[in-house]
Amino acid sequence: ETPEEEHPLMTTKTMAARAGGFLISEANGTRSRDNGTLALGQNLPAGTILAASGSYVTEWTDDTAIGVLFEAVDASLAAKPCAYIARDAEVVFANLSYSDETNVTADDAKSALKSLGIIPR
Repeated sequence: ETPEEEHPLMTTKTMAARAGGFLISEANGTRSRDNGTLALGQNLPAGTILAASGSYVTEWTDDTAIGVLFEAVDASLAAKPCAYIARDAEVVFANLSYSDETNVTADDAKSALKSLGIIPR
């Protein structure tokens, strides 16, 4: 068996984004974080840029961003509590996500984050 051949019993696993895995740094304590309620019907991974929709948070499209989802939350069947980075942090931009169903660009996302005091690197 050569190194290039794959063993028939080996499987490949892909890790999901882990809680806070996008963070480079944040303020002391929990000063960078806020709590919210993810709207019904949303199933979002850690690192999703968020917006406010009434008293709920949703995936950011082109409205005002409020932060970055700290850990994955599945609100497919019911609204769920969530934590998000709202200010005073540095993040790995490549590890963030936002809706690709709109005309927002990476520059729009970076600008929205910077306005919150979240610095994309």
